[in-house]
Amino acid sequence: MDGVSKDYKVYDNPQAPVHILTGGAGQVEGLSKPPTNTASWNAVSDYKHFGYSTLEANRTTLSWKYIISSDQTVQDEFVMYKTDTRIKGSE
Repeated sequence: MDGVSKDYKVYDNPQAPVHILTGGAGQVEGLSKPPTNTASWNAVSDYKHFGYSTLEANRTTLSWKYIISSDQTVQDEFVMYKTDTRIKGSE
């Protein structure tokens, strides 16, 4: 993919939308079993830990992290850079 590192950790001026699907709704019955098949676009799945996400952004950089609740370690993360910060149509 254009502008995306092989490990999905850095997105440099990505040429397509990037979607983040993250959740942990506090299910008390326990964690779900992983599906037998995952989509080819799915970079990471974690069915072993409860956690939460953080998202930090400024005009040129967006940083996302998934943090495991029990010990506060970062399980997954990526950073996205955008060098052209002009708003389309405002030139």
